[in-house]
Amino acid sequence: MSINTETIDNSYLLFIRSKEVTQNDSNVNTDMTINLQAEISRTNVLQDIHLQLNSCSIPHTFYNFSSRLNNINLFVDGSSNLVLTPQHYDIYELVDFINNSNAFKYSITFKEQQNKVILTNTDSTAHVINFGEASSKGLAKALGFKQIDLTVGSGGTIISDNSINLNTVHSIFVHTNLPVNNVITTTEGNYRNIIQKIPIKNTFGDMIEYNPYENGIFSTIINQNSINSLNISLRDQNDELLDLNQVNFELSFLFFF
Repeated sequence: MSINTETIDNSYLLFIRSKEVTQNDSNVNTDMTINLQAEISRTNVLQDIHLQLNSCSIPHTFYNFSSRLNNINLFVDGSSNLVLTPQHYDIYELVDFINNSNAFKYSITFKEQQNKVILTNTDSTAHVINFGEASSKGLAKALGFKQIDLTVGSGGTIISDNSINLNTVHSIFVHTNLPVNNVITTTEGNYRNIIQKIPIKNTFGDMIEYNPYENGIFSTIINQNSINSLNISLRDQNDELLDLNQVNFELSFLFFF
């Protein structure tokens, strides 16, 4: 699909640098207000304002395990027992961390051909792993366990019910406060103020880039006469703000009529 330029009265390309705009959350820099001195406006009410994500350069610096994602705790016998250091882990680093924990009375083994882990009770007594506790569910899911409590006797073992998945952030969704009226999701209410989804196709430490031609060109329709200010936020698939650890990034948006 390509844009028919004969129907475009005018267009604007907006470049955003995260370090130059107002940040709305003191803990992360992915919830922004952009105030424009140059107004973007339509000349008559019969025009539609179309908004399209044009490009992005976002450093892949967000962790796959953090308190914001609520996936660093594991409760045993009703109390917090294993607490991960917030950071990015591959499965081997995660196994090493768990096996080096003195408080956690289980060893862990990664079964590569099954993509599952085995937990072994190394204590002399039985313990209940509270996978069903609210703070444990995120880590339980990442390790492939069902979110229910399990009792494991001394020397006993349990294996993941499902495959492990350490890709805890699947996609980046670009949200706005502008009145979007043509984006539908399966989330309750269906209509959402989302401009685009950015796929994560690289590894931790790389740069996430976006090209609209790779995913099929789509533009959201904004039903208002002019735009002087807008909010933009970067969120994961669960609507949590992305935590880039205060690393700056750039976005660009195309407005056309």
